[in-house]
Amino acid sequence: MNLWSNIYTYRLTPEEMEWVCRTFVTDFGFHLYEAEEFSDLLAFPAIGLFVQPHAMDADEREILLNFYHEAYAEDRSLVIVFMDEVEIPHVLADAPLFIYDEHPKRTAQVCEALAFCADIRDCERREAQATMVDFDEEE
Repeated sequence: MNLWSNIYTYRLTPEEMEWVCRTFVTDFGFHLYEAEEFSDLLAFPAIGLFVQPHAMDADEREILLNFYHEAYAEDRSLVIVFMDEVEIPHVLADAPLFIYDEHPKRTAQVCEALAFCADIRDCERREAQATMVDFDEEE
């Protein structure tokens, strides 16, 4: 995996954090970071966010969902897993937004969505590198 295959967590319990590590980091090699502030979820590149929605106030949840809708909904290049029940707006009903569930089928869906996002980010990285090479050749 490349350095853009980051997963951020926000205010997870130790048990939830262990599940994310065991299920998504160990087997797939994604890089795991713990967001210290809510704004970290918006500021740093990631393919997945695992968040405890009740650690955010209603405005922060709305900001996160609006941010997703504006920046990621079209290409589906970010997965958000809410570790507790939360209302997903109808406009995002088909987006890769999940409610935590250890059921193997749901976990497989999250893994598949994360792998898709990692592929998108890898393509973006390769395109950026190619552009840099082209720019260097013009000089």
